[in-house]
Amino acid sequence: MANKLLSILFLVCASAQVAFAQPANDNCASATTLVSGASPTCSQTTDAGTVQGGEVTATGSTGASAAFSQTVWYKFVATSTSMYVEWEFTGLVSGATWCPTRMAMVVYNSSTCIPGSGSILASESSASDGAIVIYLTGLTVGNTYLVQVGYNDGSGCKAPVFCMAVGNTPANCTCASPCTSGCGYASTPSVATVTSTCPEYVLTPLSDGGETHTFCYSFVAASTTVSFSMIISSNCSGGNVTALTWTLQTSSCGATVASGTLASMSATTTVGTSYVLCYTYTIPTGCHHSSVYPYFVGASPLSIELLSYEVKKGTGKTFIDWSTTSETNNHYFTVEKSIDGTNFEILATVEGAGTSNRVNTYSVVDLYPAAGVNYYRLGQTNYDGFSTYSGIRTVYYDGATGIDLVIAPNPASDGVVQFDLSGSIDQTAVLQVFDISGKLVYSYQLSLGNDGKNSFILNSVFNRGVYLVQISSEGISKLQKLVIN
Repeated sequence: MANKLLSILFLVCASAQVAFAQPANDNCASATTLVSGASPTCSQTTDAGTVQGGEVTATGSTGASAAFSQTVWYKFVATSTSMYVEWEFTGLVSGATWCPTRMAMVVYNSSTCIPGSGSILASESSASDGAIVIYLTGLTVGNTYLVQVGYNDGSGCKAPVFCMAVGNTPANCTCASPCTSGCGYASTPSVATVTSTCPEYVLTPLSDGGETHTFCYSFVAASTTVSFSMIISSNCSGGNVTALTWTLQTSSCGATVASGTLASMSATTTVGTSYVLCYTYTIPTGCHHSSVYPYFVGASPLSIELLSYEVKKGTGKTFIDWSTTSETNNHYFTVEKSIDGTNFEILATVEGAGTSNRVNTYSVVDLYPAAGVNYYRLGQTNYDGFSTYSGIRTVYYDGATGIDLVIAPNPASDGVVQFDLSGSIDQTAVLQVFDISGKLVYSYQLSLGNDGKNSFILNSVFNRGVYLVQISSEGISKLQKLVIN
């Protein structure tokens, strides 16, 4: 039986021997848009960036040990009142030394460029683990927030290459709402067996050094003794956790059945009974966790193994799609919806495949998403009534047209203008530009494609002056002013 936590070294510091041109998001007005819940925006750097007049560079405001000499900018639209912004080191622009304390990230409660120090919402400097995660509360859904990433080079220190991500702060795992189901094995498996057959539970955002977390996982006992373990993907050079404790409850979440520490990782169980195991531990300073593979020796295999689970924004409707590679005694799925992230109602019930070893695909459409943030989760229920839930997914509808337009730079000084559009999957729109007299000077019909985005650049099309840019979709139009200096 396994009696300790296994670990895999998660390498995040591959050196990149690349020289960068001046970043496109060097100035606040051309901040890169981060989309909540989307894949991280990577290959980012402050190298060759500049500090605009009026930018906040004081170390006392940012938490860095040296004033910024290079900065880049990002922005995001709040999809929840509680969110996180994550910065993760991935390499170096050159082979020179990176100095972690010279990096900091600042979030501003403002969409006005350039924000002052009085609008700083939160800030944090980088630790040796190469990650910054800032948790934000009290946000206003639909408001735009600016993010400044700054670095001070010199003395052998070079700007790093990094990824950026933003998302809703995930709900805490509890006995009543476990993170996921753990894999079950009859005997102790190898690391390769677990990572190739057990679904990976990705931690979003990264779990950072010094943080204490609780994670709960469900299983069905297939033996009178079950041992507990998990493989942790991390960058830790030594042990992955400290001060680990665990509690075991039945799925009814009543009194604790058993408890222990890292020194004792097994418990007496009743065959056929569904349990929930909750770990609480602290991550050592200087490392972070990116994912875990929870598993149990002496437990039944997963009721289902998910191959995919996606929630996509469409034109006035939401598509919820998932597929499984295997199912065991799976009675049915429930797709549940919430408008506050806490109180869920069943949107649809879908019959499961019972026991199956082939790929099964499922789909549900929400025809009436609400304006604002819509939260979805996927539930699965066995024939014995035991249920587990997937992670929560979100989509945001602004209540008008589902398409947004960002023009950068604006004002523009050389006639080169970039248009960034985002909205629904495969949505069509017409972009038109009018001069101050109302004359149409440019028109373009476009589709947002299967990722809900489209970007293009116009070069030397406009003379100096003021223009109106109109984006039209689904019978609704939006106007923005464009200035060419």
